[in-house]
Amino acid sequence: MKSESQSELFSAFEGKVICGDDAELKRGKPHPDPFLLAATRHLGMKLERDPVTGFLEPPSAHQLEPDALRPDQILVFEDGLAGVQAAKAAGMKVVWVPDPELKVLLTQQH
Repeated sequence: MKSESQSELFSAFEGKVICGDDAELKRGKPHPDPFLLAATRHLGMKLERDPVTGFLEPPSAHQLEPDALRPDQILVFEDGLAGVQAAKAAGMKVVWVPDPELKVLLTQQH
């Protein structure tokens, strides 16, 4: 629904979306998992799952090959606070583009 009015812009991402019901997704936002899964699946980033929890974890500098894609080379655009937290937890750079409805929701809660 969020992307309907921007179909031309979002057409570049067609088929490259991670949804909350993805079988490989163990935790949703604000955990880093959605962004880490997208980076492994669509950008070829090499990550491993924690053998105990099964969660994807951001790689530490010593785990990466010299020319490997690093999380801090990825820029995320997010409209929600949980998404901003998730991108930061993944070690990625993030730009918050607040949903225009956010102000309405916040003022209704107070």
